Amino acid sequence: MRDTIYLVMSPSGVERMTKRAPGTSHSEIVVKLTVEVPKDRFRSPTVERHIVIEDWADGTELADLELRQDFITEAEARLIVERRLSRMADVLREHGYLVSPDPATGGEVPDGG
Repeated sequence: MRDTIYLVMSPSGVERMTKRAPGTSHSEIVVKLTVEVPKDRFRSPTVERHIVIEDWADGTELADLELRQDFITEAEARLIVERRLSRMADVLREHGYLVSPDPATGGEVPDGG
């Protein structure tokens, strides 16, 4: 048996559980759980598991932008794009992906992994 459930969590705990992707309010997050139980495991006692939700975005910060005005120049936009692409390439490499130059532009693109 394999099934997917969505837990809607707030700082107070589990708010609800649904079988379809839910909407959330500003203080809620959704945890998608896929549960797989082999047929021979359906017996007593109650099965208990402890799940820790880590910060999936930890170490993937792209905070390179400080807007001091309501607009940016094209040169600033290019610089932001270059910094973000470079940082994304670093993050992909840290997670075991191979990143190679894009032959069309000379920039970096993810190459799989």
